[in-house]
Amino acid sequence: MNINPFAVQAPDSVEHTLSHANATCIRFNHGKGLFAGHFMAMGRMDGLVMILSTETKGVLRILEGGHVKSITSVAWSPFNRFLATASLDWNVIVWDLKDCSRAYTIRFDAPVASVQFSPVTNKVLVVVLQTQQAFLIDQRRRDNVSESSGSSTKRTELGVGSGDAGSILSATISPDGECIVLGTSKGDLLIIHLDSQQLIQRVSSGSSGVREVALDKLGKTLVTNSNDRAVRLYSFASTKSAASIENDSIPIQVNCTLQHKFQDLINRTPWSGIGFSGDGEYVFGGATHKAAHNIYIWDRGAGVLDKILQGPRDSLVNVDWHPNRPMLASVSHTGAINVWFNMPTEIWSAYAPGFEELEENIVYEEREDEFDLEDEEEVTRRKKDEEEAHVDILSLGPQQSVLKRKRRQLANRMEIDGEEIAKGKSEESPFDDDDEAFAIPVRISLDVPDLEIDQD
Repeated sequence: MNINPFAVQAPDSVEHTLSHANATCIRFNHGKGLFAGHFMAMGRMDGLVMILSTETKGVLRILEGGHVKSITSVAWSPFNRFLATASLDWNVIVWDLKDCSRAYTIRFDAPVASVQFSPVTNKVLVVVLQTQQAFLIDQRRRDNVSESSGSSTKRTELGVGSGDAGSILSATISPDGECIVLGTSKGDLLIIHLDSQQLIQRVSSGSSGVREVALDKLGKTLVTNSNDRAVRLYSFASTKSAASIENDSIPIQVNCTLQHKFQDLINRTPWSGIGFSGDGEYVFGGATHKAAHNIYIWDRGAGVLDKILQGPRDSLVNVDWHPNRPMLASVSHTGAINVWFNMPTEIWSAYAPGFEELEENIVYEEREDEFDLEDEEEVTRRKKDEEEAHVDILSLGPQQSVLKRKRRQLANRMEIDGEEIAKGKSEESPFDDDDEAFAIPVRISLDVPDLEIDQD
């Protein structure tokens, strides 16, 4: 059990169930913005994508008119303005959530298994196809981006230089945006420099294919899910070599060593959906048992099983942990979404200085004048005086000069800001994701289907 008093505790049970969500995957908006963790992106079997509120579990946006087949993966940009969706229709669509329009579309030659933004910029993505191919999408050198098929996008197939092209099952980008970690069908981990695509290190994790890879928020720990039904935990340390400081084309140095190995030795359960808690203290894995919806949570430091979350009797498809809170969202094979949460214990004595918590009922002794009513004649007289009092609504008194000065300062500031905005409009790109305070705009009316919410 984790004894760190500042660590985010693991959830206990299912708080809400969205029974008719028809979902295939779900993802919280992990990012650097002020509203990180406020939304959930849900991909559906019919090709629709929905944005849900983490607090109310209500539908905020529906992204339609893009995909025609089931959604396989969703990914948020670093500041949560853009959302990338991958589908079985061979397309990756990047949506601009500022107006819920399609920023651009990238078409491939096979169904897409997963997509992920770089944690540093929204112009770099890594895509894995179901044909065991991985591509790096780099748009940092593009001047103009429009809604197109993505033919002018720089697309590089990963694993070609190391001879592993056509055997990539999973991929992720490090939090510093320096390298890419690839999992192969041969059981190897390939660590590749992002800019030069040179192989930095090859780590063998056995003979079974690596289906999933994930890094923690700090980029110091790596977790993998292999076909041998084992979850492995690695320490991941990257440093720039002396040669790389003089020449940026030379890859950085990475040290990746195995720390722990997690398995269900009794049931030999395969896993689906792995990752870290928001603070990185826990490792979670969804068990894909046919008649159970269980989530295993391990202590990262000790390498031991902390708890098993048992849900409904539906097999688990996908799971994700909230970036800041003890909350999990899991998807079952029926399309239902289960939200797991650890309800905080109310400390009632903190609401008022004189509040006391009682362990048993006591007889309260009333003071003599505690509940006496106020004299009705006195109340009537006071109300009459307040109604007859003269209220001056015309003169400003001593505040007039202060308000005039503030108006002049505001007018001058608006003129200066207007000139700066007009000057910057020509320089900024419509697809920049650098606003930490970006939030999805609120719409007054929204025609959305109802999702039945069951509270447990």
